[in-house]
Amino acid sequence: MDTYVHAAFGLLLVLLLSMQLTPVAPIHLALLGIFIGFLAFNQYDYRAGGPDTSMFLLVQFGLTLLAAFTVTWQALGAFENSVFALVLLWLSVLAYLTAQHDARSYASTVFPYLLCYGVVFGTFLYHTLAVAPGGGLAVFAVSAGMLLGLNLFVFPRYVSVRLFLWTLAIFGGLLALVGLPSALGRSYSVWFLVVEPWTNTMSPPGLDREFAVVRSAFGNPNTFGIVVFAGTVAAFVEAVRSLDRGALLGALLMTGLLGLNLVGLYLSNSRSSWLAAGVAVTIYACYVLTDWRGVPVAVVGLGVAIPVFVVGIYTAVIPIDPANRFDLWRASLSAIRENPTLAGQGIVSTSEVIAPYVPDGIGQPSPHNSYLSIWIRTGLLGVAAYALLVFGSILHGLVKVRTVDVAALALACGFAVSQLFEAYTLYHNGPGSIIGALAFGYLIASVAEPDRFGTTASEVPTEEDRGAEGPSLAQLPPDRRPASAERREGARSARRSESKTDGGRSTRR
Repeated sequence: MDTYVHAAFGLLLVLLLSMQLTPVAPIHLALLGIFIGFLAFNQYDYRAGGPDTSMFLLVQFGLTLLAAFTVTWQALGAFENSVFALVLLWLSVLAYLTAQHDARSYASTVFPYLLCYGVVFGTFLYHTLAVAPGGGLAVFAVSAGMLLGLNLFVFPRYVSVRLFLWTLAIFGGLLALVGLPSALGRSYSVWFLVVEPWTNTMSPPGLDREFAVVRSAFGNPNTFGIVVFAGTVAAFVEAVRSLDRGALLGALLMTGLLGLNLVGLYLSNSRSSWLAAGVAVTIYACYVLTDWRGVPVAVVGLGVAIPVFVVGIYTAVIPIDPANRFDLWRASLSAIRENPTLAGQGIVSTSEVIAPYVPDGIGQPSPHNSYLSIWIRTGLLGVAAYALLVFGSILHGLVKVRTVDVAALALACGFAVSQLFEAYTLYHNGPGSIIGALAFGYLIASVAEPDRFGTTASEVPTEEDRGAEGPSLAQLPPDRRPASAERREGARSARRSESKTDGGRSTRR
């Protein structure tokens, strides 16, 4: 069953990342995700439960059907614009997301993030009252909200982070390989993928030649840049971890994928993705070189350096073309200031909202800032919850840095930075939204349940520590922190000493 759950998630993740390239409907993938979640419940919660496991499994099955029913009927417009139906949908989704055998202890840790998600999801559902029942906007609110919940609170609890990272590295590498010939200005197709060069060009340093900006099979190079940014980070992490495990073949494969993703990232000319990748790789590299102690220093240092970097661009001290970002941000803030509401302006086109405030000469305006986009649509209430979900989870990860998954923390920091300059949000169906939500989901999972999720090598519990607890529910391999066998043995010895001085009780963090 483990194989089936992981295979189903891997297929779903590829379909989600390919959604812009295929005619697959988001609502269908959201429903598929609900039932994959139940497969995971059935496998892991059933195996770990007590004498009332069968009854609880029946409850989980009922909540799964209820969530699928309410999501489907709302998407079809069968509930019309009913407040009761929206409240039922909201409650059924939240119940489904927390329906685990250890729901009380799990929810006590993730409650702030679950509450933030509930506020954002509820605000979008509230705005569906003003749109046509069963229309595209209503379906978007339901499908994007359901996928966000699954990616934050379900999949990361049951699916190995290693599978997630390998999928990102391979997916990004393949798309880079498919799109690289377009740098020569060629248009072509690979199977069902149509690849065309972007209209702009770039000239690498030291080469007296112009190359077309690569967007691979996507409509915009920034979307491609986000995918290969995540692929670059994932390949770097897995290359390091493979070397630490002594898996030479895996290390070689990941090194090759790292090269492909890096070339694709550079040729995408997506400078926000360059910055995001640099942030994430720097954080993980500090972890490898200095152990967990260097992670807070790296995150805080980058948190100070990035605003200084932006101010340098704004004042022209740093000679980088901002591509009208500052004008677009000012226009977005003006639109918000002119219509200050607690719940925002609804499921609207942010481009149309800010258009009256954008200077002449800027075509197809966009806020190019995820936080401003959320603010326009969901108001002060929504953006506060969204910011707490993003930055609160990062801060929580820093507080628990000794047991958190640093790969997830690094990738989440990268996406927090990326959202400063791009218009996508976690509440959407694009590749950046899906990968970003999963990155924060794995971060939250490792903060909430380090033993269940898989701890860092310096905190891996021994059989003596486990006692009769048995394996973690997800049975994840200890592939977290690159560390030598000597360091692991030293940590075990230290833990045994702590246990003895505490009356024989385990003192696991």
